[in-house]
Amino acid sequence: MNAMQISRKFRESDAGYHHWCAGCNRLHTLPKGRGWTYFSPGDGMSAIPSFHLSWQNERVCHYFLTNGQIDYLADCHHALRGPQPVPDLPEDYRDFEREVPA
Repeated sequence: MNAMQISRKFRESDAGYHHWCAGCNRLHTLPKGRGWTYFSPGDGMSAIPSFHLSWQNERVCHYFLTNGQIDYLADCHHALRGPQPVPDLPEDYRDFEREVPA
């Protein structure tokens, strides 16, 4: 994946935006196009509609992304539910440490 870090919490590539999911303990890719609309790319990003990611026929992560918060829904395979801040990218996925204005 040829991606560039755009904030402490997100990377961007031609394929989409990438962020760390604390529930799945892995990087998720939010695709560009295909019906999604993004607002304020960066730490406070929002998107509509929800994201429903699935793999290995039994793993599901379903959430809304609003103002830099992941709102995990009840059909997620992991225990996280409700609004949680998008975590900072793990060190292996960072190009830099970026200060975000308050």
